[in-house]
Amino acid sequence: MRETKRLVKSSSEGGTMKFIRSLLILVLLAGVALAQPYDEYEGTTIVVSWPALNHFEVAGTLIDQFTEETGIEVEVDFTQYLDMKDRQITEISKPGTGDYDVVSWVVFTKNEYVDNGWLEPLARFLNDPSLTMPDYDIEDIVPAYLTNGGKSGGRKGYLEGPGASLFGIPFSPETSILAYRTDIFEEYDLEVPATVALGPGGFAAFEVDAPAAAKAAVLRLRAT
Repeated sequence: MRETKRLVKSSSEGGTMKFIRSLLILVLLAGVALAQPYDEYEGTTIVVSWPALNHFEVAGTLIDQFTEETGIEVEVDFTQYLDMKDRQITEISKPGTGDYDVVSWVVFTKNEYVDNGWLEPLARFLNDPSLTMPDYDIEDIVPAYLTNGGKSGGRKGYLEGPGASLFGIPFSPETSILAYRTDIFEEYDLEVPATVALGPGGFAAFEVDAPAAAKAAVLRLRAT
C-alpha cells in the first residue's frame, strides 16, 4: 500500500508541475502579446491630411496618447477646408503612396476616391487584432453615419447594400440646411430648389432661375 501511495503521489506531483509550467508559459506568452502588440510599428511615421477646423484640432490633442500606446509618430497637414480636396488628390494620385497615409474627406468625394483606387478597404485592419485596438467597437457608431461617411459600392454606389465596403470611419457628421428669403421668392415667383448639385470643390450648390431684379435684391441685402 505504501508503495502504491508513493507512486500515485509521484505521478500527481509530476502532472501538477507540468501543468504549472505549461500555465506559466501561457501566461508569459499572453503577457508579451498584451504588453507589446504594436512593437513592430515602433518608430513608424504616418502623415495625416485634416481640414483646418476646430474639432480636428481638438482631435489632434490625442496624438501624443496614440504615439505613446502604439509607438507610431503622426504628422498632421492641416489644410484650409476649400483647398483640402485638391491638395489631397495631388498627393494620393501620385504613383506609389504619395505623402499622405490618412485623409479626411467630404462625403461628396467619397466615391471619386474609391473609384480611382486611392482608398484602402478597412476590413483587413478591423479583422487583424494587431492592427486594431482590442477595445475598439465599430458597432458603437450610428449605422447611417457609418454608411454615409465611409461605405461605397452599395445601392446607388454610396448607400448600404450587398456590394458595399467600408473605406472610412465618420468623424464629424453634419446636416445641410437651406435658408432663404420667402418674401423675395414670393415677390418674384421663384421656386424653392428641391435638388442639390455639386459645386466647385465638391460642395453642395443650389441653382435658382431668378430674374435680374431678384438677383439685384439679393445683392442689396448682402450690401446691408
